[in-house]
Amino acid sequence: MKKIIFSLTCFVTLLCVTFSALAKTPYLVDDEGILTASEAQNIDSALFEMSEKYGMDFVIVTSEDFDGKGSQDFADDFFDYGGYRKDGIILAMSHNLGDVFISTTGHGMAVFSDSDVDDIFDVILPYMADGEYAKSFSLFLSECEGLVYEYENAPVTLEPFLSAKQIVICVIIGIIIGFIGVSVMKSGMKTVRFKPNAKDYMVFGSLKLTEKYDTFLYRNVSRVRRETSGSSGGNRIGSSGRSHGGSGRSFR
Repeated sequence: MKKIIFSLTCFVTLLCVTFSALAKTPYLVDDEGILTASEAQNIDSALFEMSEKYGMDFVIVTSEDFDGKGSQDFADDFFDYGGYRKDGIILAMSHNLGDVFISTTGHGMAVFSDSDVDDIFDVILPYMADGEYAKSFSLFLSECEGLVYEYENAPVTLEPFLSAKQIVICVIIGIIIGFIGVSVMKSGMKTVRFKPNAKDYMVFGSLKLTEKYDTFLYRNVSRVRRETSGSSGGNRIGSSGRSHGGSGRSFR
């Protein structure tokens, strides 16, 4: 009887482990098959480890045509409806179309600002353009981890000791006290009399001009923002109702 119970226990445990492995949400989905088996395994493992370590999901997906959607909508929807956490970042890329989009959501929007996403693109796009996708994905992970570290170790901003209302009151009191003090000192200056004409303050013959210069003081410069190819994105609401950030680029 004990052997039967032991065998059943082992069988149930094996089934649970098997179903857990099958139910594991993939963090790398290479639908275009641009990675080798070993590259895909290494990147998927790294994505999983980072997701577990930081409590937000890091996802990479490749698609031939983004399921007929725009890269932004595809990235947002893939993350929102893919069974991932509410916090994270996803890189959606199409080798066929030459487009890539990075979408952030939840706490990921705070950790990875749109400016940070632009910096990530500056690092990974040259490798994508050369077809070194495994390298670009690895750099994406390292850049993300560096930004998470910076966010978590940023200096803590202390709350002000006084409220805004208290600060205003203190400033007003200071102005009143200062005005009273100056008024008292002014009233004690009996010997000083105001003279309306500037000539009363001049000594005749004391002003002599010996040299003359033309000095350039300032200039006006107008700057125009340079738009990059495929720079769509910004904060928005996806079809699931969740907020997203991030942007997209073209690497061809």
